[in-house]
Amino acid sequence: MTDPHLTQPAAPARREARLVALAVDGLVLILVLPLFVALGGLTVLLQTNWLDVDPSGTEWAWGYAVAALWLATPLVYFSIGAVGSGTAGARLLGLRVVDGGGRTVGLRRAVGRSALMYPSALLFGLGLLASMIDPLGRTLHDQLAGTMVVEGQGRAIAEPRP
Repeated sequence: MTDPHLTQPAAPARREARLVALAVDGLVLILVLPLFVALGGLTVLLQTNWLDVDPSGTEWAWGYAVAALWLATPLVYFSIGAVGSGTAGARLLGLRVVDGGGRTVGLRRAVGRSALMYPSALLFGLGLLASMIDPLGRTLHDQLAGTMVVEGQGRAIAEPRP
């Protein structure tokens, strides 16, 4: 008799599913960008006498700094997605991030994985292309963080009928 709470390990995510999920997540992040640009502009306007004096360099710097907070948005978005129930793209395609043992990752590992996404993606995408040679389809940031993207939640093992 088997334990009904046991699950079969989930399969590594297909590259196509990961690419579509990344495109959906990229669209979500791009849609958030105007909010940060507007907040940056509002920061400049709130520091000056409107239409009276041109903003100084310091005031512009504060505006750019607030708008640049958008660059940290992917770190927060993907970290929360890895720890929680997934990002918008991952939920849409039934993907989740797990550690080497198949368990949901903790906050520390999720933040580390998300931080490693920046150099992984920005170095001509070489870190993302690593999924083409890895047998489990893991990107460079997944390999370094000890994580893997899998499809589905795993299926419960059915008990054999007598």
